[in-house]
Amino acid sequence: MPKHDFAQELSNRQKLYKDIFLKTKNALKKKLDSLKNNEERLAFLQNEVSKNILEKINNYKEGSKKYTCAKCGTCCKAACSEFSYSELQQKSTENDNFAKSFLEVFVPYENKEDAQEEFGAYFNLLKQTGLYDDCHFYYCPKVIKNEDNTYFCSDYADRPVVCRDFPNNPLVMLPEKCSFRPWKDEFEVEALFANALLELVGYFMEKYS
Repeated sequence: MPKHDFAQELSNRQKLYKDIFLKTKNALKKKLDSLKNNEERLAFLQNEVSKNILEKINNYKEGSKKYTCAKCGTCCKAACSEFSYSELQQKSTENDNFAKSFLEVFVPYENKEDAQEEFGAYFNLLKQTGLYDDCHFYYCPKVIKNEDNTYFCSDYADRPVVCRDFPNNPLVMLPEKCSFRPWKDEFEVEALFANALLELVGYFMEKYS
């Protein structure tokens, strides 16, 4: 089986997003230009477009329920963040809910080499896509390895939201052995559309306010 080229996958996705963004922007601008005034434009953005975004998000989140975790352990033992441990701690003191939730679960590795020992394939993926150098790596101490090389969470029934909801977006980077890869492939375009609309709504809301 040929090796999956994740760098090419990321490049293709970036090109696809650019195309989706430009087409969506043109279509949305045409619709907004057809409305009488800024009040109508803002109402359209807040109601119709925002509803469309929410429908797309709910659709791909609902789609993830068809899949179950393969217990590969990557998301539990090789979690990566663009923020260092001290940065996450600072964010937590500033009432950043995600930082608080993340730190309730994960602790930092001493160094990147320790993180790579068990999940070399995933780290190669990150290196291919250029994300590795900017990542800080964490693990959950409650997750242990089974004899069959799967992973077991000792607190699975009461796992926090940050774990329960993962993966919550098809645009997240997933290793090939993750059982949610087919879900990512199925809903990635829909997620790109939702992201484009979110960006554009912010832009046009500011423009017409």
